[in-house]
Amino acid sequence: MPRTELADVATDGAEAGPAASPDGPAGTGTRPAQDHRAARRGLILGGLAVAATACNVRRDPPGSVGTPVPPRPTTTLPGATTTVPAAPTTSAPPTTAPTTTAPPTTAPPTTNPPAPPTTLTAAHTARRLTFGQNPAVLADITNAGGPVAWIDAQLDLPASVDAALDAQLRTSYPRTFNNAVQNFALGEAWEILSELPAATTMRAIFARRQLFELTVSFFWDHFNVDLRNDRAQASCGEYDQMLRAGAFGRFSDLLLSVTRSAAMMNYLNQASSRADGGNVPIENFAREIMELHTVGVDGGYDEDDVKSVAYLLSGWTRQLVDWQWIGPFQFVGALHSLGPFQDPGHSVLGWSRGTLTGEAAGVSFIEHLARHPTTARRLAHKLAVRFIGDHVQRDDAVVDAAAQVYLTSGTSIRATLRSLLTSDEFAASANRRIRRPLELFASMVRAVANPTWNGAAVREARWGLVGATDGLNQVPHWWPDPDGYPDRDANWVSVGSMIGRWNMATWVIHGGSNLFTTDWTGVRNWTTGTTIGEWFAAACTRLGVTVPAAARDRMLDQLYRTVDSPLTQTGNRWAMERLLVQLLQAPDYQTR
Repeated sequence: MPRTELADVATDGAEAGPAASPDGPAGTGTRPAQDHRAARRGLILGGLAVAATACNVRRDPPGSVGTPVPPRPTTTLPGATTTVPAAPTTSAPPTTAPTTTAPPTTAPPTTNPPAPPTTLTAAHTARRLTFGQNPAVLADITNAGGPVAWIDAQLDLPASVDAALDAQLRTSYPRTFNNAVQNFALGEAWEILSELPAATTMRAIFARRQLFELTVSFFWDHFNVDLRNDRAQASCGEYDQMLRAGAFGRFSDLLLSVTRSAAMMNYLNQASSRADGGNVPIENFAREIMELHTVGVDGGYDEDDVKSVAYLLSGWTRQLVDWQWIGPFQFVGALHSLGPFQDPGHSVLGWSRGTLTGEAAGVSFIEHLARHPTTARRLAHKLAVRFIGDHVQRDDAVVDAAAQVYLTSGTSIRATLRSLLTSDEFAASANRRIRRPLELFASMVRAVANPTWNGAAVREARWGLVGATDGLNQVPHWWPDPDGYPDRDANWVSVGSMIGRWNMATWVIHGGSNLFTTDWTGVRNWTTGTTIGEWFAAACTRLGVTVPAAARDRMLDQLYRTVDSPLTQTGNRWAMERLLVQLLQAPDYQTR
């Protein structure tokens, strides 16, 4: 169906965002299958066509001009190329009632990099490997020497390049840097419920290490902990810092850190698992470390193996602080039993303990899981789905190559990513992924807003940042099950979600967040031309949107303009607002 025509869209079962299982992770250790709706991807190419005409309602008289918005006082974020306006000094109350380690070592890639593809473009690189292209990103890619050189630079950027951003976030959202003990001492520990999603959103918009932020987002889903879980909540700031420390390191180190983390141990009840005095250890984490974190549900283990691993990891706990398992990690031998592994020859997934006992046996098994060939293939495939597209199959050559790099590099995440991102499959995957809600919101702000940073405003706006993606069911770190937000495009496309996406465009352009505003003088200057048609062409280029001439002319006609209408400094803000909303609602903009 042509994108410029009105379309009738069925609304049966419409709902914005993916469905979650009603059951939490605790209990028997089993996890019900997700009831994800099988919305068709074709909806985005048809349903979005409604926006081009339906949003052109003539609410203003011909030739009317919007009243300029007075600028808010701002301060500039040191080292940042963009800034965030101050928000009002008051904020709306939360819309959701709150519920009550050492970083892993980093190993550089040790494999010879594959030859770069010849078709990888700067535009595709910018759209897929950042939270939204803009002229600054495209300039960075050019200045780096091209897409592959930019990818290498992103993989090697030190954390210090975002030190100023970290400092501001530490001031505005202090609980996102603390462990649970520190958060309880600070008071109102539940405030992390809004602070952490807000900090993640701000990093997506402002960070220079864009590929790093996308990778951290992937590992939050891979090792998901629900921020709203009252046992794990206060530890999620420390958990976020741990994932960030290991996101470009070795997967084996990251897996061990996750296993010992207070957030994961409390979320899946591992901290209270014991095998002394006839106690049967809790199976939750033993199940998920194999089903979700490593080899996968079809990886070759059975229910007896889950029970065996639960015994192996018994006694892995945290120190009690005020009757909560939130102190430092500790192995308590008195709570541990080898169970079936008392037989030195007993094996799970090809591993037996030999002479190892206690914590050392558990560490050895975790290392074995991380280096298992099935884990290599599964992680390579999951990364390929996230960064290339959900059309990639587990036995595709691009997955084979990345899995081999993973194994030969000592489980290097950085090397595995490079294998995928410099592949011909990645180069050929332009516009084959749907923007997830956080990606969509961040890309809109990065493309059209004039962000300036004000610490007090950012603090007050935290619930507004939560609300930016809440309507589309992707508040960062709020997924209720251990499997993380779904990574299939169909999960993010439905009639309800399309309406939410269109509304998001209107909300951003009209400054609905009270945090980001649009500099309309700067928007007018996207072109040096003097007509609305020249500005429209520049806007399409900036946003990566293609609009046929006939559709463009209809859009302009609805606003009583033609391509030759003069473009004045302020006289066309009314038109530019409405045209920008439609461009952000276009099918091209919904993909990356």
